[in-house]
Order: sequence, then C-alpha cells, then structure tokens
Amino acid sequence: MIMGVLVSADYEDMRTIKNVIYKLKTKLGDALEICQITENYKHYEIKKFVQEMGIRYTDVLRYDEQFNINSHDQNEYKFGKPFNGKFFHIRNSNFLSYSDGIVGFITHSLEKKDAVYQILKTAKQKNKNVKIFA
Repeated sequence: MIMGVLVSADYEDMRTIKNVIYKLKTKLGDALEICQITENYKHYEIKKFVQEMGIRYTDVLRYDEQFNINSHDQNEYKFGKPFNGKFFHIRNSNFLSYSDGIVGFITHSLEKKDAVYQILKTAKQKNKNVKIFA
C-alpha cells in the first residue's frame, strides 16, 4: 500500500509523524511504501527516517525539479524543465493518483493556497483514504 505523507511547513511535531509511520510499518509490514512531495525542509528528515526503517520510499516531483533515483516517474527526460506554474498542479495530480491513502500533518494556520491544503481538499473530493493530524 502506498501512503502519501503531507506535512505543512509550520507543523513541528516530528515525533507524531515518526510514530504514525512506525505504526503503519507495524500494521502493513513490507507492503508499505511512503511517498511525499518535496514541499518543505521536513521532507528530508522524513525521508531519512523512512529509509532507516527499511520502508520503500518515493518522491513525487515537479517537472522543474531535478530527477532523483527515488522519483515516482523513472522517465528522467521529464525533469529539469524550466519553471512553469502548471507543474505544481501536475505534481499534485500525480501524487493523488500514485498514493492509495494520505496522511496529513497540518496546523490550523494552513492557508488555502498552500499545496498541502489543495492536495488534501482534492483527495477528500476523490474519496481517497485521508487521515489528518492537527
């Protein structure tokens, strides 16, 4: 099962994030894969924790970001393009279609223009399994 992890930029409780990922690993075992968007600096800490636990890991990237080995799309030619605003929407759509469920870690000050808010809103509209920690 591919679980998408979204963390708002001002969410501070890394312990809760790690506990949730640990519980998912305990429940799903080797069937678990974690995917994330590279929206803020917390992405790197979560990625490191997930890989240390031996969980499969995937980045869902915008096409203006550099390709990496953890990319959800292994077609390297799609990445490294000049900036284009539509790449945010494509990335968000790719994230939703790639993940089976989404775990969101947000604060109450999350703005409606924030990518995390937009993805969670669209996921609920598409009846995805969504669990939010605030």
